[in-house]
Amino acid sequence: MQIRVLKPTIITAGIVISSYVTLFRNTYYSNGKDTFQKATMTTVGLLKPNSFEIWFSLWGPQMLVLSNRQRAHGSKLEGHIWNHRNGKFLRKSQLLSYYRHIMKYRHTIGRICEIGFNGGHSALMWAILFNGNIDIVVFDLCIDKRCDIGEEFIREMFPNIRLKVVRGDSTKTVPIYRHNNPSVKCEFISIDGGHLGEVPKSDLLNMQYLAADNNTIVMDDINIKSNSPYLKFKIVGKAWKYAITNKLIKQIGECNPCKTYLPTACTFCFGKYLTNKILLEE
Repeated sequence: MQIRVLKPTIITAGIVISSYVTLFRNTYYSNGKDTFQKATMTTVGLLKPNSFEIWFSLWGPQMLVLSNRQRAHGSKLEGHIWNHRNGKFLRKSQLLSYYRHIMKYRHTIGRICEIGFNGGHSALMWAILFNGNIDIVVFDLCIDKRCDIGEEFIREMFPNIRLKVVRGDSTKTVPIYRHNNPSVKCEFISIDGGHLGEVPKSDLLNMQYLAADNNTIVMDDINIKSNSPYLKFKIVGKAWKYAITNKLIKQIGECNPCKTYLPTACTFCFGKYLTNKILLEE
């Protein structure tokens, strides 16, 4: 008897949620982003870690809008977690992992720090997951107009977002920022910056000083098997391994492929900065 009651309830709930999402998407296209934003703020707040598909269908189109705007201005973006081909997102499994982790620990995260703003897609994702009520500090070389376009887009969607874009070489700007802002700490850190030379290692070592006690770090493009041009030297993977071996970081779980259909393309790993500090060699 209980199952008969629950089954229609679950089906009804699914229909309501589906209609809710459709309504909000239609609201955006008919009434503009301001009305859509107000409606979405309520919806995102109700989502749980297993509500990814709803969230993805609601916000995926906005990532395409951002990509199209970047392309229209001639931005030459590097690869990013919202990469897509013919409107299909290529790293959905990676997005799901990020979504689940942040939704699970959202109540403990007050600031997100990121190396690799690129076109602003990942920063927009962080803003969405916190309804715009989050501090975001990003570091990027900011080649061409990509940072300006990405920042403008995020501020259009979330006018009150606390977003700081630090432009320049992260191996230099992160230490300067830390020196000038000694009280700033980050509960969630994402590193997807330069892949060559000492940059990955420098980024890992420099960001340790911005890590809060209850931190999580995620690093992208860690793979020792890939022969992709930007991964074939395995420098990012070696930097991650160095941090693990020297007890700077404790890895959380297994590293996972960015693309389920191409597991050797790249991997991403979650970890936690430990209390040990390793000085960057001059």
